[in-house]
Formats: sequence, structure tokens, C-alpha cells
Amino acid sequence: MPDIQSKKKKQNSNKEYMYIPSLKRVVEQQSIDLFCLPFAGGTSSLLFRQWLHAAGVGLRIHPVSLPGRDKHFHLAPLADMDSMLSWLDQEISPLLSGDFALFGHSMGGVIAYAYTLKLLAAERPGPCHLFVSASTPPLTPRKWKLHNKSSEQMQQYLKGYDPTGYCFDEHPELWEVFEPVLRADFQLVETYVPPLKADTIDCPLTALSGTMDGVADAQTMAGWRSMTKGGFEAVSIEGGHLFLRDNSLAVFDCVSQRLLGP
Repeated sequence: MPDIQSKKKKQNSNKEYMYIPSLKRVVEQQSIDLFCLPFAGGTSSLLFRQWLHAAGVGLRIHPVSLPGRDKHFHLAPLADMDSMLSWLDQEISPLLSGDFALFGHSMGGVIAYAYTLKLLAAERPGPCHLFVSASTPPLTPRKWKLHNKSSEQMQQYLKGYDPTGYCFDEHPELWEVFEPVLRADFQLVETYVPPLKADTIDCPLTALSGTMDGVADAQTMAGWRSMTKGGFEAVSIEGGHLFLRDNSLAVFDCVSQRLLGP
């Protein structure tokens, strides 16, 4: 039989309490809270549902339901970043008791970045890691600005980059519900300009791009490199602009590995 006692002594001497990184974190450190922000018009309860089931010990998933959708459907959507950051801070600051990370897809990535700047400016603890996914860097000129386009122009654009998931032709009544949310979301991200004296963030930043994304491709996402002094990594995920929706667990694996280890 194997010498179990001697093996345990060797493990204790090296402070290797567990073989699994996530369990080791429970013994040595506090779990990480991961706050997840959706793309424009997205509902976090659906987008991050698989993440809630996939997350193991050492990682707590917090899908952030923004105004105008999910459990906050009764709230008016917010069309400017200052209002969004104030609302977001009220929502999540009571949950910030230790290490935390931020993940945002498309619009959500810009919000996550802006919130990190807000914390930094207030000299409050920031995230241990920032994940921006399919998010055009705030200082990159945008080819299209949708928030002031007509309904027809906006629908044409949405159908163009998400033809398989576009549902408003079949259910036009949904457009009346979601148009105000989409229009406010696009206005929020398209009009946001980081503060002139904003510091460079100091946490690691991982930029995820879709292999077939025509909105925020790998070259565009590389623009995030200059936004941090804490280390930068670019990762490609199979899919188009909404690869978070279509390839959710691949995105989760990327995020969890960087927070907890392989």
C-alpha cells in the first residue's frame, strides 16, 4: 500500500493543501467574486446562466441585471455613463468584501472599464482582473453610431452582425419593448469618453475577441493593451460578435483559468 502519512507530511511541508487550484484557494484565500455585465440589450440572467452552474469552489458568479431588463425591467434604461456607474456602485459595492474581478461583453466591457477607473479615482480597491470581451476600446473611433439612427437603420445593423440570432422579424412586437433599451445602451457606450486625467489601470487585463467578429476584431481589441500597466493578454474565441451567447462555456473556461489557474 502507498505511504499515505508520509505523502501528507510532504504536502504540508510544501504548503500544498489541495491538488485542485480552486479548493486550494478556499484554504489559503477568500473566494473571488466575478461581476458579469452584458452586451447592449442583453439579459444577464440568460447570458451567464451556464456560468452559475459551471463555477466551482473559489469563484462566485454575479450576473449584473442592468436597468430596463431582467429583475430591473421596471427601471428606465440609463443612457449616460455617470448615471450607470452610480447605479452600478450602489448595486455591487455592498458585495465587495474581498478579491473581485469584472467581466463585460461589448457594452459591458466598456462599463467594466469605466467602473474600474471610478474606483481608482476614489482610491478604492479595484478588481484583481478585468476581462473585456468584444468591446471596442473607448478611445477608438466608431464607424457607426446607432443611438441616433432610425428604427429601420438600427434593425438593419443588428441583423447584419447577428443574422442567426435576430428575432424581431418573426416577433416584431418585441422590438417595441427592446428598442428603448437598445437605444439607451448604444447611447451610453457611444458617447462615453474616459476622463482626461484618468490613470492607467493597474490590474491584469484580458481582451477576448471572436474569430469571426466584424465589429471588434482582434486588431481592434489589441487597442486595450495601452489601457493597463498590470499586464495584457489577447485571447481568441470561436464565433462572431456575440460569441458569449453562442460559445458561453469556452469564454467561462478562459476566465476561470485566469482567475483560479488551470
